Amino acid sequence: MVSGVFVIPLEASLSPSVAAGSRSAACPLGVREYIGCSENRLVEMAVAALLAGDASLSPYVLYGPPGSGKTLLAEGLVRRWRARWPARAALLTCGGDFARSFAYAVDTDSLAVFRHRSTVPTCYVIDDLQDLQHKPGAQQELAALLDALADRGAVVLATASEPPGNGTRLLPALCSRLAGGLLVPLVAPGLAARQLLVQRLAAQAGYELTSEAVDLLAAGPDGSRERSITVPWLQHAVEQLGRDPRPHPARIERKDVELLWNRLARDRQPTFRVMASKVARYFAVTTQQLRGPSRRSQIVRARGVAMLLARRLTGESLHTIGKYFGDRDHTTVLHACRKTEALQQTDPVVALALEELSEQITSMVENVSGTC
Repeated sequence: MVSGVFVIPLEASLSPSVAAGSRSAACPLGVREYIGCSENRLVEMAVAALLAGDASLSPYVLYGPPGSGKTLLAEGLVRRWRARWPARAALLTCGGDFARSFAYAVDTDSLAVFRHRSTVPTCYVIDDLQDLQHKPGAQQELAALLDALADRGAVVLATASEPPGNGTRLLPALCSRLAGGLLVPLVAPGLAARQLLVQRLAAQAGYELTSEAVDLLAAGPDGSRERSITVPWLQHAVEQLGRDPRPHPARIERKDVELLWNRLARDRQPTFRVMASKVARYFAVTTQQLRGPSRRSQIVRARGVAMLLARRLTGESLHTIGKYFGDRDHTTVLHACRKTEALQQTDPVVALALEELSEQITSMVENVSGTC
């Protein structure tokens, strides 16, 4: 451990140093370890207890925003479990697959087979519980399954975007069972963890980074050192650096990172296009209407949502946002954002739109445009 940073290997055959070029379908980023520091310290204890087969803390629930490492841990811990306990079966699924398998079992009158297959594992891992939010039948089935697994002394690990019962649309019966275990909050890696992640990712890509380049890359494009910078975001940045021409291709210096930040800033305009397109589709209007002068209530509401999302997700100025949305001045944008924030508290349609669109756009921006 260096500077408070800890490393959890997620491949039984690996030491804490990740092997260069060890990418796989299960870990598309080439990351075979979880790197964290004080903000995620509880993860260390939870992992140690889970891999020891401690069912007294089960179900273990990892929750946090996209990019905080939930799926990486879920998949990696299943591999570690299978290597450590080869005679004790482990099953990995996700909320969407569980719901589909349950629906198929109901349709084909094969629930007994589905339930038997689900209760056999000694370690049961289900990723992305939030995908069950609109499927009450599957939630009831999972609640019953958790009881059956607890009776057998099995270890259960679940991941979700939010803690159970915290405004989620999960049934109380399922929330109570999940809340009875160990709840482990995850946040995106802090600065020290990001610095080590940058070094590991660059090493895998065959680059050498100066210490200044590491610090600048880990701090993010605006130097804010926000924890919203995720592993996928860092991997995107390192990959972009690899595509940029340099006098010394294998060496990345501070000026190379500065050039990358400048280019990403210039490329941020397409992010507004993505947002406008998503919001327009959600509210059944056109992007031209969002950016135009129309004062129809449906379009005004959609435009307010788009502007608020642009302000929250890009960090761009009110002036820049207004310029994209029809050359409106910053006071107009500020008024629209404040009105939409007020509607979020009173209008369930707006509240749901902001929640769902924020998730969709954040995921798309991280994977495509490289902005936080």
